[in-house]
Amino acid sequence: MGAKDVLVSGGEASAHVAFALSDAVLVQAAVDVPGAQGVGEKVLTNWHKKGKTNATGALTQVRVVERADSTGAELKEEGGRVAVVTGSQMLRKMVGNLYGLGAERLGAGNSLVVHVSAASRTEDGAVFADLSDVMAVRETGFAMLAAANVQEVHDFAVAAHIVSETQGVPVLSFWDGTRLGSGLSHVDLLAADDLADLRSDMADLQGLPSPAHALDAALKRVSRFEKGLFDYQGPADAEAVIVACGTAALSFPGTSVGVLRVRAVRPWSAQHFLAALPDSTRRICVIDQCRNGDTPLFKDVTSSFHSGEAQYATPLLVSATLAPHAALGYHPGLVAAIEENLTSASPRARFSHADVESAMEKVPFSEVSSLVNQMVSWTLRKNGAAARNALAAVCGPVMGLKVQAVEQASAQSGVARTELRFSTIALRNFEHTIRGADVVVVDDPSVLLLPNCDVLAQARQGTRLLINAPWTSIEQVARELTPAFRANLVASGVELFVANGTKIVGDAPAMSNWAMQLLGVHLLGSKADYAQTYTHIARVAAAAVPEAKSTFLPKLKPDCVATAVVRFDLSKVSWKAPAATDADADGSTLPYPRDLVAASLAPSSRVELTSSKSAKQASIPADPATVPYHDLMHQLFGERLLVSDTTGSSVMESVEASYGATLARAHARKRLVDYVKQMLSDRKASQVCSKELLATLGMWHGSHDNAVRCGRVIPRLVGLLAAEKDAHSDVSYVFEHRDLLPKASEWIVAGDNWAQDLAANGIHHLLKSGADVNVVIFDHSDLAAGAAAPAAAETDLNESAVSVAASMTTAPPAVGEQPAQPADSNKRNIGLYAMNYGNAYVASVSALASQSQALRALAEADAYRGPSVILAHAPRPADADGEAQSVLASLDTSFASESATADKTGAASSATAAAAAVDSGAWPLYRWNPNHRDEEFSLDSAKLLKSIEEFLKREQQLSILANAAPANPVVDPEATLESRRATQHDELLRAAQQRRLAAQFDQLADAAAAPAGGNRDLGLLVLFGSDGGNAASVAEKIAKKAEVSGCGEVRCLEANDVTPEDLAEEKHLVMVLATAGQGEPCANSKNLVEALMGSSVKLEELKFAVFGLGDSHYWGKDTADSKKYFCLNAREIDEKLASLGAQRIQPVGLGDDQDEDGYDSALNVWEPALWDALDVTIDTSADLGGAPKIVDDDIKLKSNFLQGMIDEGLRDTTTGKLLPEDTKLTKFHGMYQQDQRELREERIAAKQELAYSFMIRIGLPGGVCTSEQWIAMDDIITKYSGNQILKVTTRQAFQIHGVIKTDLKDTMKAINRATMDTLAACGDVNRNVIGDQNWRKSPGHAEFNDLARALQAHLRPQAGGHSYAQIWLDKQIVAGTVMEEKIYGPTYLPRKFKIALAVNNERNLVDVFSHCLGLIANIKNGKLQDVIVTVGGGMGTTFGQESTYPRLADVLGSVRPDQVLAVAEAIVKVQRDNGERENRKNARLKYTVERMGLEVFKSKVEALCGFRIPKAGPIFFTSNSDKFGWERGYDGMWDYTLFVENGSVRDDPDYKLRTCLYDVAKANLGGEMSLTATQNVVIGKVSPQNKPRIEEILRSYGVSNERFTGMRKSSMACASLPYCALAMAEASRYLPTLLDKMDDIITECGLRNDEIVVRVTGCPNGCARPYMAEIALIGTAPGRYHLLLGGGGAGERIARLVKRGCSEEEILDICRPLFEQYAKYRLNGERFGDFVVRQKVVEPVIHGRCFWVEDAKDNDTNSPSGTNHIYW
Repeated sequence: MGAKDVLVSGGEASAHVAFALSDAVLVQAAVDVPGAQGVGEKVLTNWHKKGKTNATGALTQVRVVERADSTGAELKEEGGRVAVVTGSQMLRKMVGNLYGLGAERLGAGNSLVVHVSAASRTEDGAVFADLSDVMAVRETGFAMLAAANVQEVHDFAVAAHIVSETQGVPVLSFWDGTRLGSGLSHVDLLAADDLADLRSDMADLQGLPSPAHALDAALKRVSRFEKGLFDYQGPADAEAVIVACGTAALSFPGTSVGVLRVRAVRPWSAQHFLAALPDSTRRICVIDQCRNGDTPLFKDVTSSFHSGEAQYATPLLVSATLAPHAALGYHPGLVAAIEENLTSASPRARFSHADVESAMEKVPFSEVSSLVNQMVSWTLRKNGAAARNALAAVCGPVMGLKVQAVEQASAQSGVARTELRFSTIALRNFEHTIRGADVVVVDDPSVLLLPNCDVLAQARQGTRLLINAPWTSIEQVARELTPAFRANLVASGVELFVANGTKIVGDAPAMSNWAMQLLGVHLLGSKADYAQTYTHIARVAAAAVPEAKSTFLPKLKPDCVATAVVRFDLSKVSWKAPAATDADADGSTLPYPRDLVAASLAPSSRVELTSSKSAKQASIPADPATVPYHDLMHQLFGERLLVSDTTGSSVMESVEASYGATLARAHARKRLVDYVKQMLSDRKASQVCSKELLATLGMWHGSHDNAVRCGRVIPRLVGLLAAEKDAHSDVSYVFEHRDLLPKASEWIVAGDNWAQDLAANGIHHLLKSGADVNVVIFDHSDLAAGAAAPAAAETDLNESAVSVAASMTTAPPAVGEQPAQPADSNKRNIGLYAMNYGNAYVASVSALASQSQALRALAEADAYRGPSVILAHAPRPADADGEAQSVLASLDTSFASESATADKTGAASSATAAAAAVDSGAWPLYRWNPNHRDEEFSLDSAKLLKSIEEFLKREQQLSILANAAPANPVVDPEATLESRRATQHDELLRAAQQRRLAAQFDQLADAAAAPAGGNRDLGLLVLFGSDGGNAASVAEKIAKKAEVSGCGEVRCLEANDVTPEDLAEEKHLVMVLATAGQGEPCANSKNLVEALMGSSVKLEELKFAVFGLGDSHYWGKDTADSKKYFCLNAREIDEKLASLGAQRIQPVGLGDDQDEDGYDSALNVWEPALWDALDVTIDTSADLGGAPKIVDDDIKLKSNFLQGMIDEGLRDTTTGKLLPEDTKLTKFHGMYQQDQRELREERIAAKQELAYSFMIRIGLPGGVCTSEQWIAMDDIITKYSGNQILKVTTRQAFQIHGVIKTDLKDTMKAINRATMDTLAACGDVNRNVIGDQNWRKSPGHAEFNDLARALQAHLRPQAGGHSYAQIWLDKQIVAGTVMEEKIYGPTYLPRKFKIALAVNNERNLVDVFSHCLGLIANIKNGKLQDVIVTVGGGMGTTFGQESTYPRLADVLGSVRPDQVLAVAEAIVKVQRDNGERENRKNARLKYTVERMGLEVFKSKVEALCGFRIPKAGPIFFTSNSDKFGWERGYDGMWDYTLFVENGSVRDDPDYKLRTCLYDVAKANLGGEMSLTATQNVVIGKVSPQNKPRIEEILRSYGVSNERFTGMRKSSMACASLPYCALAMAEASRYLPTLLDKMDDIITECGLRNDEIVVRVTGCPNGCARPYMAEIALIGTAPGRYHLLLGGGGAGERIARLVKRGCSEEEILDICRPLFEQYAKYRLNGERFGDFVVRQKVVEPVIHGRCFWVEDAKDNDTNSPSGTNHIYW
């Protein structure tokens, strides 16, 4: 039996078998699902007409049946062997007849097979792979086979016919019509003779006992893979199995779960099913592809376990009803979501597509084999699919390639997308859409302007994008592409190619698509033999279009093709994402969705048009000539579109009525906006409405004028309004007017009635009002045919292009002033009239001549804020009888309804007339946009450009326009990083100075407008010095109270804004000063304070009062230092002012953070006394205008899942910083806004903005980093980092410092390209999970390390992840995405959450007890046994607040490895619901455990997990320092742990560490460069062969561990100054200096190689985990540190505070004798920390609550959690 390799569709494959093995074939085409029927009706009818015979040599009868009921009737009448080919939607109409046929046995020699292409279409036109109709007939008695690919469609058809004939039962064979029905694929097709032989060979099936046995045998013989009714693929011992039929079953190759394919749905054989199922099965997920929610397959599986065949207990059964969208299929995201649910601790028992949407987003589309080449082609359907099919047809048999071609098209939009795959391997299992195409071809650039056609959605880094366009320069490309698309183009990393296909094909425009497909193959490069492909394509093309041989084919010869394609280097352009207004201006407010459902081109219902004559109008306009414009508007604006059509009215009243109605809606919406604004400030509303509703209303109000942004908020807002509409009348009002919430795109469609007297009609009123209204005015003249001029009373809508250009020299009148009428009253021009007004957007378009230009004009008009006038040419050419003809047939299917029957001759003449009018200049194409000040006028008529340029040269005034400088300066791509930073620096300086002047002017203006009161004019100046914002807030409130109470001019400034000499001119002064360090002034007051302290200026006329803010316990409770430094700055200024002669209004006020109400306690006494002393009556009823205090949860709640205004802030190039609220959100995205603190004073003195930059943190779960990622990070540092240091953090993450705002997006995209990200590296979520980086010690270690990645993935923010991708990677959030945080909720966690993994009885490299959640593995004989869980650890404290303290974790219990994710999620949720949210200083999990008690906490965790957590065994660690040097793993690979001081990978003059590690990474490609939690690097996965090479590189650079002491290698420091805003002292820059001196001491003592853990931080937050160190320094002020001793050497005990505020000399004086004693008197193996505790140098900290207790007798050994921490 021989089979021929043929490229066919599923419908054709089944038709081939049906024709060969039947006497008669009834064809019932599936008319309801265009493009998805694929039943092979065309080939069947063609074969019949040609007299083709079947396998028996007879002529097969083929009859096309129009009605489903007649199909059933004919089946009853037919005898012999009969086949039916149909679509699934016809089955329900045939169900009665099918029951009758299935109930009876067929006679001898008879057969009945129904071949079904299954699909369904919803009311909005979306097509789905739906088996609902097929499953509805499963009880008819028919046997049913489910094919999964085109090959199986063929094979199952053969089996169906033979079994039906031998067993006498009817058979129904079905397949996925959305991809297999019309999609092309290679099939081993049996010829008619082979089928006849096979039929004879299988005659023995008659003797089998049942149809089930016969089907099983037939399938095994036909498929040649010995697969019967069921086919199991996967691990033999799988516990989780997926059961599915059809294409769904082929979507899980190579997964960890088993897959059982159901090949025969009926008869269902429980015996065969259970035999195919692995005995180890414990969980089963059954997939039913039924959109109606039916679960037939699930019912069959369930019944099998209750039959007598079952030999074991019923496993856990999960039902999934998933009928995917035709454009997606079962893509990897959906597959992963299914697997995740099945393998989770508590799987959802029943779920549908909507339930797993969020999980689907977590998994990107996987890469395919390098043997598979993928191409996606976009075109308008008028170009047809002939070229693509021909390309697929010749590439297969001729070049020995397997081919797959699938087309998705829209009957409404007229756009088709074809996916082509070429490979040397079989493509039978590629049944999901392409992601990561090698080449994307755009045959018509108009496609780029359609908002739901995202041609980049299927691209990847390096994809080659080929556009058919006449663009020859990068400037022309930039002009033709929208800003949003340009930005996406650069961000996607694609390569751009342009070819003028129209020019190539010349007089054969129909061949343009052929040419572009050939060029697409050319761009595949070496992956396809272009020369060979060209030869055969040329042969096919020449046969189809004979003139091609002499026209375009020669231009595409292999030696000529390179000249036909222009490549543009996008690396040298600086296309950025547009600001909001720019995006609106070119129509890109409708985002490019990274969603192939949105881009699937599925037809959708038209938006209803409103009219002045009726509220609703037919979806197709009465005048067919205007159909193209209505369709273009519908495509661009979708549901936002509101149209008032006045073309059918001849009276002026309808015109003005439409205009009035449009304005009325605008005014009504403005009232709603104002109403919401008032509502948000209404205190009563805030008391009765939920926080979520108010926050959502605020987001809508803030974006109400932006269609896209407010559109995202509306669904959520409407739901909240509906739920709370009875709570308050305001809510009810907004709900009742919810139809006004969207920002509509409103259009008035007008005809000749708007071309009457211009000064008196609607156009004049529209332009004069300046209202945001869009008007389209049609001109139906056949200008090309020289039609008669309009009546004198009417106006020509356009003049010649030259006249239009000449009019641009006329100076327009002031906005609102009526311009002069055109001189020729009989030929007045609406376009000129509108442009001369100066305030309107004007365009002249012709959809039939240039669809791209029409799309662009409509989009720009919609975005323009003001009146817009579109002049649209819609010619009605006359036929022979002089009657105007319809233009429907001249349009693509995007413009014609399915029932359109337009005359093709008239249609062609319409298009010809439009093109001729444009080419001749009778109808010029242009756009006039007042927003573009430099280039308001754009002439888009390409053929007129040359004559216009000549005209401009002749006219002196116009030549100025022609020679104008370009609006955008050329960016030198070779500019250095330093020069670019300098330029940005200067721009920021100028912008900052302008803002400062503007702010001061506004303050003066506001003061002048202050209401008059009964108080006198104080001339009050309020100055403040503030680092954290508290002092500034107090000062602003004081100033505002004086202002609203009528105290005259009041100014509130930073203290540095004035000089001592300025104070001599003032009357009254109030100073509010916070304290920094040792009583020092804050940065923004330091200049004035220092100048004032050294000044002798006389201030006799000044009256003053000073209020200071400080912390009386900062230097210790009741200590001499605290008394000395408390509010020292304020006290000294108070005394100095008095000494200069100023009169003290009242004594200095001292606000203390330690008071019950903080500084407010003193302020509430001091401030009233101030007003009394000034004899001022404060108006307590006045609104101070201050917003309520915004807490972090408010910011998170209002952020729309971490979006906030970050994107807008990034586009604001006038400042180097973001909004304060957004800096809270950027932490979730992995970055902190910082400034160069060492430059603060200099920049403040120069009145410049601070030197802002950003620190970016890149998370690496478990610290695992590949060599390739290390190289990428080095490149990123070189390009974007301000200090050129790659920082390894104490959380096994990378940190980049000094990234300026304008480089943020590029940096983030570069990180993403290196397959890393920064999401959740900071913020109130779980941060980077850290673990033991030496995971190759055993398989158990590797398994445990995998948990780090699993935890990181499981606890990542989901909705926040969508926001991350949108902001930083320009990935649009797809329509319908459920923005929900199922684990975190909308306000996320109260504070940060940290997880660490360690291995019991080994080194505690992560300080596991210092984390919120600790996981300690018990590994025995290389196998992971169980995991100990600890909770409640944490390091951070606040000086002076004893309610904050470091705390070691409690032991919760022990769990199995497979329970870890469930326990971790439960712990996070308990913290989410019970953590402190009012006081962030006590919001960490450690305080939650402390407050609740361990047992209560544990009970809540167990309740969420659903299982008990047993007690854990003993815990022991040897050290918390790295083991340096080489170590061999169980897999034979080597790891080398290298010491990196303080994690700073940098090049110093004598130690080129960064260069060395870069070379190591390049030499170890495929290996690892992992990070440790102690800031070191592990050169990992080094093969034995490569180990000498790595050692040689290290030696060549002098990089070695031996050069450092044991103490230095055990040290750590945080980054601290100059970037960290919280730093009080140096850390990473100081520790090496200190260790130089300590190294000398310990070397003298003989301790050089001893591990003594030393850690330094610049503040008490504890980033370097100093409280776990044996020696710790906590910075308190420059050069001053708290000294701590006695921490455990294995991370099991907290260190004790020994002395506060030590200088370096004091530190060394204390440590030197201790080192000497330790060297002499230590016990064998005793650590330094244990020694100082044993020697009573310090008392051990038994519990964190006792950390601040310096007297050992006060140590509380019992904590509220019921445990204590004496691990040592």
